[in-house]
Amino acid sequence: NRDGYVTLYEMKPLLQDLGFNLKDPGMKALVDVFDDPNSGELDFLEFVEFFGYMCRMIVKKDPEAAYMDYL
Repeated sequence: NRDGYVTLYEMKPLLQDLGFNLKDPGMKALVDVFDDPNSGELDFLEFVEFFGYMCRMIVKKDPEAAYMDYL
């Protein structure tokens, strides 16, 4: 919504597109790792950390993943 923060529900489609079909509690637990003040949303730097982690997970899961074309 362009407010400078990303919420769990805004990231849910992204995670699903990346092949992570987690239920809400699992997604919240994953996001909580990067949500430093436990605000329930990620600011830009937290999101960059989160996405870097997700990219590493994709590479470990499938080094030949189509997503690698974008990295």
